[in-house]
Amino acid sequence: MKRRDFLKHTSLAGTIPLFVGGLPVQSLGATLRSTATCEFDDRILVLVLLDGGNDFYNTFVGLSEYDNYVNQRPRVHLPLNRLITLDSTLPNDQQLGLHPRLTYFKEWYDQGKLSLVQRLGYDNPNRSHFESLQIMLEGIDGTGYGQVEKGTGWIGRFFDNRYPDYAGIPFEGEPDPLGLIMHGGLTNIGFLSASAYDIHLRISGNAGNYYNSISGLFGEPLSQIPNSQHGAKLRFMENIDSAASLYGARISETYNNGTNTVGRGSLGSTNDIIYPYNQLGDQLNTVARMISGGCQTQVYLTSSGAWDTHGSQVEGGDSTRGSHDRLLDDLSMSLKAFQDDLENQGLADKVLTVVWSEFARKAIDNDAAGTDHGTLSGIWCIGNGVQPGVTGKNVDFTDIDNQGAINEFQKEYDFKQVFGSILQDWMGTSDESLSAIFPDTEMNTDLSLINSNAIVSPECYFVPGVQEIGWNVGAKVFLQGYYDEAMGEMRMDLTQGDLVPSTQPFTDAPFNYTGAESVSAFPTDTVDWLLVELRDASNLSTIIATKAVLLRKDGMLMETDGTMGVTFVNIPSGFYHLAIFSRNHLAVMSAGSIGTSEVNPMVDFTTDGANAMGTEQLTEVNGVWTLFVGDYDSNGLLNNQDFNAWKRNPAALDAYLPSDGDGNGIINNQDFNLWRGNGSKIGLEDLRK
Repeated sequence: MKRRDFLKHTSLAGTIPLFVGGLPVQSLGATLRSTATCEFDDRILVLVLLDGGNDFYNTFVGLSEYDNYVNQRPRVHLPLNRLITLDSTLPNDQQLGLHPRLTYFKEWYDQGKLSLVQRLGYDNPNRSHFESLQIMLEGIDGTGYGQVEKGTGWIGRFFDNRYPDYAGIPFEGEPDPLGLIMHGGLTNIGFLSASAYDIHLRISGNAGNYYNSISGLFGEPLSQIPNSQHGAKLRFMENIDSAASLYGARISETYNNGTNTVGRGSLGSTNDIIYPYNQLGDQLNTVARMISGGCQTQVYLTSSGAWDTHGSQVEGGDSTRGSHDRLLDDLSMSLKAFQDDLENQGLADKVLTVVWSEFARKAIDNDAAGTDHGTLSGIWCIGNGVQPGVTGKNVDFTDIDNQGAINEFQKEYDFKQVFGSILQDWMGTSDESLSAIFPDTEMNTDLSLINSNAIVSPECYFVPGVQEIGWNVGAKVFLQGYYDEAMGEMRMDLTQGDLVPSTQPFTDAPFNYTGAESVSAFPTDTVDWLLVELRDASNLSTIIATKAVLLRKDGMLMETDGTMGVTFVNIPSGFYHLAIFSRNHLAVMSAGSIGTSEVNPMVDFTTDGANAMGTEQLTEVNGVWTLFVGDYDSNGLLNNQDFNAWKRNPAALDAYLPSDGDGNGIINNQDFNLWRGNGSKIGLEDLRK
């Protein structure tokens, strides 16, 4: 079992939740700094999730739609004379009035530190909290996964692309986590990556004694680790222990070395700027202190809860008072304290804060003086590096769906475009990288959210590196027709009969492979030739490398010189799926991806049918899994075309033909029966030639 699969089957799967300053914190990876000469690699992105669905339309009221807004919201609309005009110079259809609690937002805008995107959403919006949050963190839409690596998040894919050689453990000199989740109850899906080096420990404690709490968690190191599959698991467990200790020591160090210039207190108890004693205030206080202490973590995910205002959104007949008012007061003060803290310490130029929610509320209010789950929403950015302004028009409050939500077709911007624009202009992510992070989205990154002084120049974009040295991937397959149940291995009739060509046999259609692989003498125990492809994990139709290799009777793939495994050179660092083609068996592709940072990874198709991508792409023979025989025309479908291929040579002897399903050099009824036994089997669509 690969380490990736091992993690998925243990309670350690996920990311490391730590506790700093009394807060649960989750950690992803280790910081590997960019080698680019441009000065942007110390930048930090702080994501603030308003968990539950913020009422965006009572946060930023479209003044051009005010009369329609009042008609749709007779109970919860805000009085016009209490709203704070954001910018009177904007076009009429972008004129906004801020909730009266958001005086700091107006100050930031006037100082050039706030940018807002309206009419934001995704195709086929989902109104479930969990589903919509997962969609936005995975970077997909409501129609399904498409080409995105299932189970990964856009932040994780960003890290995979930026740091493809990350091997799971922080190394000396670079101990900082790439990402931190600042609330233990928050989903970590956004940080999950194809590399699957995400480790998950739940330990309580505070910053001062955190390292002591987790040091040696798994006991003393083992004196001996066997060189076996079991040993690999033990070694990986020790790596988890080591990584947790290094992370714990570093996080404690940065927290203890840092400081806050803004105090803490209860709202209403002081006129000073404070971090309020609430969920978000606690988290941002800790983030600021860690940054102050030298932590170079690049992405922080924070959250504020209770934004699901179905009832009592307003109270006492005063629409400026109620649960939403209190939430905005907490939010405004927490963000103000954080921004002031960064400014006071000279850190504000390197931090961008992005506030978002999984959806907004309906255009209409309800009988409980609240609002229900809606569709389109908005995102706003705060920081010295933003380009102030409003992107997108005010929503039309007369264009609603049959449930009273803003019609989804009013969407102007996909949230993936906004996050993609931030990754490019703030973090220096190239177009190529964005295509891997958001493969299903046509990127419109020209949103002008970052100002000209802070925007990363295109010549400074990070471009994924290339794996110059050889990367050896082990693989094992059995061919159903060649497999001998009694011997537990494959027959070598073709090579023993001197029938296998010395040059790779995949030059003709449908393969049309032009490689020059050949042998002067076959290595011991050779069965036949196979064709191997390396497919991009973010886009399975993209073939990165192709190679003809030899199959040994025990199922192991080997190079033409007998070297075990398949060696790839000059390929981009990243994550891939391995596809294997035979002349007369259905092709298979690995269910899980493998990363170039893995040393000698192993893909074994013989132990479990689930190791192949798709449904029932392997067949079981006496306890082992094999490739389906009978694809005599090599097109990925078992049908009458294969019968026709067999019928063209129904009695050939001493032949090397695809219709020889059992690999004995004879075309006869045995080969017909093998095909007929698997008739109508459909291979994986991505592998059909």
